[in-house]
Amino acid sequence: SRRRHTRFRNVTGVQTCALPISMPKASIIPPFRDHRLHALRDALKADGAYECLHLAFTSPSALRMLGTDPATAVSIENPIGEEISLMRTSLLPSLLQTLERELRSPDEQRLLLYEYGKTMAKGRPERFELCAIFSSKEDLHFSVEPFFVLKRTLERVLATIDHPMILEASHPEASCEHPGRTATISIDGVSVGRLFELHPSTLEAFDIHERTVAAVLDLDALFERTPHTRTQRPIPAFPGIRIDETLSLPKCSFDILVKKCSHELLRRIDVIDVYEHPETHERRVTLRFEYRRDDRTLTDAEVHAAHSVVFKALLSSLS
Repeated sequence: SRRRHTRFRNVTGVQTCALPISMPKASIIPPFRDHRLHALRDALKADGAYECLHLAFTSPSALRMLGTDPATAVSIENPIGEEISLMRTSLLPSLLQTLERELRSPDEQRLLLYEYGKTMAKGRPERFELCAIFSSKEDLHFSVEPFFVLKRTLERVLATIDHPMILEASHPEASCEHPGRTATISIDGVSVGRLFELHPSTLEAFDIHERTVAAVLDLDALFERTPHTRTQRPIPAFPGIRIDETLSLPKCSFDILVKKCSHELLRRIDVIDVYEHPETHERRVTLRFEYRRDDRTLTDAEVHAAHSVVFKALLSSLS
């Protein structure tokens, strides 16, 4: 076929140029989008969390209540008022103020709030963070203690985006963190956040009377990690045998004790209940040991022999 050209002529009729006619080209491949943030939000919503949306500004008084020096915040030129005169250095003050208002309602017995957004401060780059707080008016039984409730929530939420987390005890990094109830959230050996109980002085400043736990995730550091590959496990063909034991355990890391208990038949150890005597403060914990083989059903003799080895190892680690 003859190639067509568009010819342009000037007023004298002399040909000046010839342009080929061609269709425009564009890629229809969609750009890469990281859907992990949306997955985090969906998982938190499924766990009963309420998403908050606050202004990106804060006040000097809110930072002082949190134990942060207002001089570290970026100030705004010609602010409308003092309550929005600084750029927020953390998502925590606004969430605590919202929590304090919501807990006034007698209908609210437990509340899980979260927010994500940018934070900034002098001397450090802008951060993309997610902050979640949990507070409960219920009795502080083991199953509803705020620290463990938020820990389990984080484990489930991060597991949805294939990032299994590891919690390690650490020293407080800020005055709002309670000493002895603070941990670092690590993924693949890299710290991506903090999990801590709010210090009583901080709760008193925000007029909150319930124990409250907060988690702060650095989303920039988190999303730099490559998600783990999911592996499907078949449903066990043979039942497991469970044995419950109640014993006195000190207030130490349970994960450390579990690592010292190993056996080829042992599949898992779970905490079923925790009781602390109100006067003597003796702490008794009920543990559930599960034993199983993949090729056949265990006999009673095999289970008792394996449990004897595991239980002796646990008792020796406590001594």
